[in-house]
Amino acid sequence: MSLAHEKIKFLIDENVSPLTADHLRRMGYDATRISKIKHTRLSDDKIAEYAASNDMIVVTLDRDFAKIYHLTMRGKLGILLVRVKPATVENVNYSLQRFLKRLTYQINASRRLSSQFIVSDTRFLNRDHLFLH
Repeated sequence: MSLAHEKIKFLIDENVSPLTADHLRRMGYDATRISKIKHTRLSDDKIAEYAASNDMIVVTLDRDFAKIYHLTMRGKLGILLVRVKPATVENVNYSLQRFLKRLTYQINASRRLSSQFIVSDTRFLNRDHLFLH
């Protein structure tokens, strides 16, 4: 297990397939679906608060998290927004795997991710400012 895997914990949003959580676990990451924590629907704000208080990075397809991050949670929460079309399990998994492979063996990857808004896309990867309207 690499240094990047040791501390990174993902909270998988309801709009992301359970198969993606399984895929992340097979890659060696701690990945928990929101439905395993709360059996009732949570607002995006509550999901963000839970993730921040538990040092988890939200993996989502929902661009509303960009607004939450930039208005109230900047630097307090990690968001990994996956933007792929079509948003099939295969495309989401590929995009995440491609991004996370770049982090392998990077020291402090968890700390950097836990306070960033990151967009993972099959065409490019960038941080903090993509897809903000």
